[in-house]
Amino acid sequence: MALAYVKATQEVWVTTPAPKTITVLDVASPGHPKLRASIPLSGKPEGYAVDGRNGRFFTNLEDQNLTLIFDVHTRETLAKFSPGAEKTGRAESSLMPGGNCWWWPAPTSWSLFV
Repeated sequence: MALAYVKATQEVWVTTPAPKTITVLDVASPGHPKLRASIPLSGKPEGYAVDGRNGRFFTNLEDQNLTLIFDVHTRETLAKFSPGAEKTGRAESSLMPGGNCWWWPAPTSWSLFV
């Protein structure tokens, strides 16, 4: 499970692997969080990155080698991205869908530069 504050919407996005969802909490009123949404996923989300400038939320599905990109305002999935290193055996840098950040290979993991 991972927590991320999304300033643009005054929400906390929680990746919850066991039910395969992202839980979105409204935290606009301090001390009174409210459930705003539960986004169903096809796999187990882990980790996150928030692009506040462009209103994007990224999470990886640990059991599918897949990264999902969401619009934080609509909560819609904008793109699905697989680095492909597991299947091809190669690690290559890639421009993410939308053209505003790079997915860069490290020796043992992938890094996202926004």
